[in-house]
Amino acid sequence: MEFLLKQGRVMAITKEKAEKRWVDAAFWDEIEYMMEQDRMHFSRAEVMSDAVIGEVVWHPGDGHDSEQISIVFYLDKDELVLVGEKSPKDHWEKQIQSLIGGEDDLSPTRFFIRLLDELLKDDIKHLQRIEATCFRLEEEINKGGEIDPASLLARYRKLLLTKSFQYQQMMDMSDTLAENVNDFFEEKEARCFLTFSKKIERLHGRTQMLREYMIQISELQQQRLDEDQNRTMRILTMVTTIFAPLTLVAGWYGMNFVYMPELKSPYGYVTVIVACGVIIVGEIYYFKKKRLL
Repeated sequence: MEFLLKQGRVMAITKEKAEKRWVDAAFWDEIEYMMEQDRMHFSRAEVMSDAVIGEVVWHPGDGHDSEQISIVFYLDKDELVLVGEKSPKDHWEKQIQSLIGGEDDLSPTRFFIRLLDELLKDDIKHLQRIEATCFRLEEEINKGGEIDPASLLARYRKLLLTKSFQYQQMMDMSDTLAENVNDFFEEKEARCFLTFSKKIERLHGRTQMLREYMIQISELQQQRLDEDQNRTMRILTMVTTIFAPLTLVAGWYGMNFVYMPELKSPYGYVTVIVACGVIIVGEIYYFKKKRLL
């Protein structure tokens, strides 16, 4: 697939076509390594004398799954070549089509910058959605709602960790391009890469803030569980304390000594019941007065 620009062209090709195109090039070994499936992919860029090669890795959508998309790119003054395998999830060709037009002097480099912006345009929405969910969880916990946010927070932490790595790699790639060590880019283009790097830095900061916020929510939930447990233990302690004297009375009169006067008294049973009732009422009154019950 090829798209013509005012100052060059953009091409989207497969690995097989890339091999036919660059198999004799000095940088082919590096590009071939980037296109290997069984390795850890990450965003990076390598500046050569007359071109830039590299790889862009990102997670489409909200990134709840572990799948990612990787695009190997070749950029020079006249063209931008993107290499990637086609699949139902690889919607980046549609993004290329949507970016064509609207700017008369669009060059391959400026198109590449716009493509990077396009890949991450929905990330702030996803982060805001996570933040709103965290707000609701915190409110439910403060209200004493019966919720267990552990599984949801664990999923979000995994997502944010993945996003954090993604942003760090893109920042490194953008900083490398912004340095413009070989004066490969125009001054305006180098500033655009620097602006993109700052944007990624803000997104990275947002993910770090959300991860810390989730830790606070987990601590709040644990604090709520500890309070409930302490309340239960306090009630059990009160019940045990209230009935401890009755246990003493039961043990006392359960000894069955022959000369215990209450054993033969017609009012002995009633007297013990009344005495136990007075003890219980007195203890309850004392605990309520001390605000322990």
